Amino acid sequence: MNNLENFNCIYASLSESSYNGRPNAFPKYQNSKEKEEFPPLVSHEFTIKDKTDLVISGLGWIRVNGEAKVAVWAPEGVAVVTRKAII
Repeated sequence: MNNLENFNCIYASLSESSYNGRPNAFPKYQNSKEKEEFPPLVSHEFTIKDKTDLVISGLGWIRVNGEAKVAVWAPEGVAVVTRKAII
């Protein structure tokens, strides 16, 4: 298992345990048709050199300080762009 797969497993476990017992927490697919209808995820990779916002359409933005290489996974058709940090 590589580092990204390991991180994904740990993150998923923590996320699910944080929301256990809460209404509408991570609803499961009711059938395979719902799963097939979800658009495939697409990776967007950026090399950040200065204070930058990563903007995910329909979700919001994340500020990145300093130098970093970042990968954002979003459903196909969702725009992921960068802009000069606004804060």
